[in-house]
Amino acid sequence: MFATIEDKQALSIEVFLALPETKPAREYYHGIVTQKPMPISAPLR
Repeated sequence: MFATIEDKQALSIEVFLALPETKPAREYYHGIVTQKPMPISAPLR
């Protein structure tokens, strides 16, 4: 089971580091895990 923002439960850093890698990557901030935003490419000229 993966923790989501909807769970409203903070994770410890140890639990976060034990989670498998995902794409896009996730980030940990004050116990909350979110997906990193995808980079926006600049228009090519």
